[in-house]
Amino acid sequence: MKYVFLFTGLLLGACSSTQMNSQAAGLTEADESMVSKCQFLGTTMETVSAWETGTTGSSFESAKAKALNSAAAKGGTHYIWMQLDRAGADGPSTVTVKAYTCGS
Repeated sequence: MKYVFLFTGLLLGACSSTQMNSQAAGLTEADESMVSKCQFLGTTMETVSAWETGTTGSSFESAKAKALNSAAAKGGTHYIWMQLDRAGADGPSTVTVKAYTCGS
């Protein structure tokens, strides 16, 4: 019986999507001109498969949330999307974001 619960827990965990945290929600989407005088913190690429979240739409949103959470964790205040690839029927969603800190 405990194996059934373990399997169910693993299955539910595998079909959940990542949510954007409060720090990431405070980031500002920018373009190159807006961050020209800012400090570049790094690039983050996140890939999430539809299998991990249960649907292709969820995998895309989850990959975006993971990338923005990472940009926020680096101390970012602004970000630029570099790649936004939504999953096909059997492929992963991949997003790439550049993180910057602007201001004092």
